[in-house]
Amino acid sequence: MANDIVISSVPEAQEENPTHLLQLIATKLGVSLDDRDIVCAERAGGRHIKATSPSSTSSEPHPRPIMARLARRDQRDALLNGARVRRGATTENLGLAGKPVRFYVNERLTKRNQQLFRQTRAAAGLHGWSFVWSKRGRILVRNKPGDPAFRITSEEDIWEVYRTSLGK
Repeated sequence: MANDIVISSVPEAQEENPTHLLQLIATKLGVSLDDRDIVCAERAGGRHIKATSPSSTSSEPHPRPIMARLARRDQRDALLNGARVRRGATTENLGLAGKPVRFYVNERLTKRNQQLFRQTRAAAGLHGWSFVWSKRGRILVRNKPGDPAFRITSEEDIWEVYRTSLGK
């Protein structure tokens, strides 16, 4: 998983090529990727059936994320850095149908770390902390700029970090 990335919120088309989409997104982020640099790229999960539900205002399902494995970690790091630098990048000029939408590039986490990351973000929101991120599979949290970063490895770490920040 050290070479994997996840690209989310990219609109899905019937006859798309995820490898080509990844190359277009990489170019938009200022990274040059060749076919040899991409081990595999595909949409995650099963195809969604277009159906409207009474609670939904849109008939369009949320697009499946693109999971990609790159040949080298430095390419993955360059893509993640490009996405961080160009944080507001949209699908404009990628040749996709529909209005441009913002897309997100993140590193791929294990299922356990995904759950831990969500819990950490929820706790950060409750306690007013501004920064939660992952780097090389590690979950980190910081209250405000200049404060030390804390590594989160378990649910107990989440509560310990916020408990010590409250002075209890």
